[in-house]
Amino acid sequence: MTTRKGYCRQYSVDTICSSATGTKLFCVSGQVDRPGIYELPFGANLRDLLELAGPPRDLRAVPLGGAGGFVRPDELDIRLTFEGTRAAGATLGSGAVLVLVLDDTDDLPRVPLRILTESACVYCGNCIEVCPTGALSFKSEFDMRAAGTWDEPAQTETTTGCAHCGVGCDLTLHVRDNEIVKVTSPHDNPATHGILCIKGRFGYQHVQQR
Repeated sequence: MTTRKGYCRQYSVDTICSSATGTKLFCVSGQVDRPGIYELPFGANLRDLLELAGPPRDLRAVPLGGAGGFVRPDELDIRLTFEGTRAAGATLGSGAVLVLVLDDTDDLPRVPLRILTESACVYCGNCIEVCPTGALSFKSEFDMRAAGTWDEPAQTETTTGCAHCGVGCDLTLHVRDNEIVKVTSPHDNPATHGILCIKGRFGYQHVQQR
């Protein structure tokens, strides 16, 4: 990975967003000629960033900020600011930019799941719990939504104690058709405040063995 600084194009203060000044680091990876870390001023656009990294010829989508949404090839002129990306239905996030070359056989809604599976995430699920936008979801929920079988009104919720250790965490079991489909924790629980370990959040499969 390399850092490339000293972007030659000059941006006036007017083109930099009013609520954020200075520069930001962007990590560009995927199918580009020069993956690396680039430092650009707030207000630069996505097209300029991709030109620095060497974009592919057949670009289909650019996910921004990890799970911050997709940018289409015809939207590359968006400003890399909080307001600019929000107007395009995406988020600036951590500045992660993944360049993808996909064809019509690729299922775009499942691309984030593939990215997560190939990452170093430990799958504790707490990023999902604290995500302020609701952009992240559990794999079980994601799969059911993709299959068209996720029906939240049909679920019942039961709060019980976690038996994996003696900390005293409360679990809220989301159940449908006598199957646990998701586990959360009440935010007012003094032990968890909504946060669970990997066993508490995902260690329920043994309950469903018949």
